[in-house]
Amino acid sequence: MRIRPRHKHPVRNWGIRPGLAGFYFIALLFSGLLLFFLIRSGTWLTHEDGYDKIGWALVLSGQSRDCERSDMAVQLYKDGRIDTIVLSSVRVFKNRYQGEFLIPDMVAQGIPRQSIVELRHDEYSTLGEARLLIRELRLHGMDSVLLITSSFHSRRAARTFNHLSEGRPKFLVSSASTWSYNPSAWWANRESRKNWLSEWAKTLYSYPELWLSKPVFRKNDSSSLVEAVTPISLDSIVIDSISMGSDSLAPSAI
Repeated sequence: MRIRPRHKHPVRNWGIRPGLAGFYFIALLFSGLLLFFLIRSGTWLTHEDGYDKIGWALVLSGQSRDCERSDMAVQLYKDGRIDTIVLSSVRVFKNRYQGEFLIPDMVAQGIPRQSIVELRHDEYSTLGEARLLIRELRLHGMDSVLLITSSFHSRRAARTFNHLSEGRPKFLVSSASTWSYNPSAWWANRESRKNWLSEWAKTLYSYPELWLSKPVFRKNDSSSLVEAVTPISLDSIVIDSISMGSDSLAPSAI
């Protein structure tokens, strides 16, 4: 009887090839970094400066219908941490401005009318708003101003205003919390996700935008409009600064 020899089957190597091991390591590392970014990116949009007391607080336009920015200014005033509230006011309905609705609300909460200044304008971007307001604030010799804005907008606002002002004036930031954005859990609700995505897109766009933007009236520019304008009293007036090309202020009594 003839016995057939057994055929030896090749031994399979169930290990990971060196090339694939490197690929898996890079993919795992990338996934970890991406997860870290997504978790921490909500707080990276926010910024808060420490301060004891500051004379002027600038409430930026663009707050939600809950008025979280102006309400924070009211609270800071009551706490004795600010002396005067400067309200950045844009048109919200035809020829009606935010200040027409916010100022009565702030007065009703106990803020003296003479402690509120309204700056009316038609600038709806942070960059445009910063350019106009820095000019107006310099007219009155303000050396430091507290920016009050929403939490997700705070870091970009601080970078924009300080870049354009070159320290004249110096801007500090106080961020107002809002229900529509949770920095530590921005993925938790739809509004928070929208604000996170929108603000990151604006933040990335702002870097080349600021790089191409010149500061407002450089320190060595002796022909700036600031020096050509005579400052006026800020008590109980509205500084209507709609035209950026204007060489003078147009105050109007309320």
